[in-house]
Amino acid sequence: MHIQTKTVFYDKLTYFFLELPKFDKRQEELACNFDRWVYLLKNLPGMSGRPEALQGRVFDMLFRAAEIAWFTPKEMEKYNKSILEYSDVRDAVEYARETGREEGVEQEKILIARKCLEKNMPIDDIIDLTGLSKEQILDLREKR
Repeated sequence: MHIQTKTVFYDKLTYFFLELPKFDKRQEELACNFDRWVYLLKNLPGMSGRPEALQGRVFDMLFRAAEIAWFTPKEMEKYNKSILEYSDVRDAVEYARETGREEGVEQEKILIARKCLEKNMPIDDIIDLTGLSKEQILDLREKR
């Protein structure tokens, strides 16, 4: 509600207040993800492991983050180093793939140009088809 005009500024907005101490369901009683999240919020500080009721993809990231939050400074340093190493390897692989694609495209253009030269196509047409320079095509013609 808008403070000055006392009008509703967005009728789809609703507030719910949750009192965690009053949530008293046990693991066996959790019926939906809302129940599971509330249970998790209330009990996470005292959990020593991942309860059976909180399995599934929706909770995976949260538990991974919680595990990382408890790392010692030495463990955190090793973790960050491993993330950087993984990132370096991933970037190197992506660079190699991209370079390989570019080289593959270039080789394909050269193959097409050679076939066109075998069919005695005009050099200007080969340039249009392949995007190769006139010098590259003339060089290919000389190597035949």
